[in-house]
Amino acid sequence: MTKEEYSEWINNEITKEVFFELRTVRSELSKNLENGITLKGGMETIEETAKIVGILYGIDLILEIKV
Repeated sequence: MTKEEYSEWINNEITKEVFFELRTVRSELSKNLENGITLKGGMETIEETAKIVGILYGIDLILEIKV
């Protein structure tokens, strides 16, 4: 992707809307994690926490895309 293509893509209204939604989901997941939503006991807590951390990491990778 060239710098021009990236600039066009990142400034596209659909891209902006998708990034807004990703930030919203990330914020909600982060708050839920902070509030102990994954605390279910035993292995289930570990699995749920790891799942949310992985989702947050994936969202961060998308939101931090650079050319």
